[in-house]
Amino acid sequence: MRAYIEYVRILHLAGSTMESVVEAVLATLLEAGEEFDYARVKQLAVPGDRRPPARRLAAAHVQRMIAAALALIRNDHNWPM
Repeated sequence: MRAYIEYVRILHLAGSTMESVVEAVLATLLEAGEEFDYARVKQLAVPGDRRPPARRLAAAHVQRMIAAALALIRNDHNWPM
């Protein structure tokens, strides 16, 4: 049962990333005679976190952005300040 779960997880990885990369990783591992599981395939197929780094904004900067947006809205709709 465990092997089936690993198989399905690797299939999902291939479907949610670059299938050709996962295929190449599997081929390399099989040719080398290495045992592998989902974690190892994922480590080789998707190295590191590819999400862009989160930006931290200072509270004062966020307040200025909100104030500027509100000013634009008020000016656009001729709302009283």
